[in-house]
Amino acid sequence: MEKVICLDGWRFDFPKRLLVRAAALLDSGMKPTEVAKKLNLTERDIAVITLDLLDKRNAL
Repeated sequence: MEKVICLDGWRFDFPKRLLVRAAALLDSGMKPTEVAKKLNLTERDIAVITLDLLDKRNAL
């Protein structure tokens, strides 16, 4: 199952399982760059995921 994140006219598709794992790792205190390395993501991908996560929690 895929989840679509849209930011500034760009569309990003991520598997939901990946987003859940990334969110759990970020919540555990891991830095975004460490999460990206662990999950084999690009810096752009982890930035999009982190921004979406913060936006959903109204932390921006």
